Amino acid sequence: MSAELMSRERRLRLGLGLVGAAMVILCGVVQWSSGADFAAAATTADGVVLSVERYAISAGYPESGRYHPRIRFVTADGSAVTFEDTVGVEDGSQYREGDEVTVHYDPTRPEGATLRPAGQRSDGVVLTVLGVLIFMAIPFGVLLRQRADRRPGHGRRGPATIA
Repeated sequence: MSAELMSRERRLRLGLGLVGAAMVILCGVVQWSSGADFAAAATTADGVVLSVERYAISAGYPESGRYHPRIRFVTADGSAVTFEDTVGVEDGSQYREGDEVTVHYDPTRPEGATLRPAGQRSDGVVLTVLGVLIFMAIPFGVLLRQRADRRPGHGRRGPATIA
């Protein structure tokens, strides 16, 4: 493979890596922002667990899974809302039919209710930090690769021998 083609391939990989890291950061910031919006608008209500459904995480591992409680609550304006918590829990005994729970919801969109308080919605922070770490690691990897390429004998192989 020619040096120019190799260089072009490396630039493409670097560019794709940086674009991917930027997308992770963007998703994290959007998620973080929507979590902040939810926290600012959220109110609470008492709810009742109607049922608990178990969903397998992977078809190959049926014993793996998360339990998602189905909840009914009444909003401040008197509307009854039923929702299934999308996050779920690993411990199926955490929620039982008939349990009373605290529901967090946006009054303008009560169907998007959750059992997690707004302060526990850290998905955006995690994605943003992960994206920044990836973004920082890519140039470090490029520098390591350049140092390795400068070493004598790098990429050269001796004559082929047939045994």
